[in-house]
Amino acid sequence: MQNIPAGAVPTIRDALPWPEVADAVGDYYTAQTDRGHDVSVWRARPDVPIDHRFWCFSHATLCHWLNGFSFGIATLQTILDDEWFRIQKKPSTGDIIIFRATDATPEYARGSILHAARIESAVQARGFRTRIRLSSKNGPQRLQIDCTPQQVERVYPEAFWYNSSCCCCCCSRSDKQYYRRINRAIGLGPFASMGYRWTG
Repeated sequence: MQNIPAGAVPTIRDALPWPEVADAVGDYYTAQTDRGHDVSVWRARPDVPIDHRFWCFSHATLCHWLNGFSFGIATLQTILDDEWFRIQKKPSTGDIIIFRATDATPEYARGSILHAARIESAVQARGFRTRIRLSSKNGPQRLQIDCTPQQVERVYPEAFWYNSSCCCCCCSRSDKQYYRRINRAIGLGPFASMGYRWTG
């Protein structure tokens, strides 16, 4: 993801991404993906509290930590198309999980992206499913730095990150929503806070 160009003029000023959070004020700009597609990004004002400066998508992709901006679902889809590729198994630290809508609702179509989280560890034990730990940001809430996909699903019960099927003796998982950056030099290793401060 490319940074906002120097001297860029906001496309929308004084925008509130969460209307119920009055101190999350910022401006929308146009930035570009690594493939050169224009996308809309939001940059919080400097006095906005840290937990109100970024959303799950920009945390998972590290765009907030590397470029200082956040973005919505439409921008994430373009970034996924341009800078990430899908993998079916053996995720690694720095990959992301996408949580998609299980069913259609008046607000979104089935399969729509609802949430993204960053994989902080993926332990692959022989004969067992990979044990995954995530960092995940739920709206304006505090960033969670050590949670399981199942804990994220409790926050988003209408979402899936894999489909399961059962054929008599065991259940299998398919359609896993793991994504890996095309340029693996970016985002490798654990999040390691990048200046974020948390307690507890």
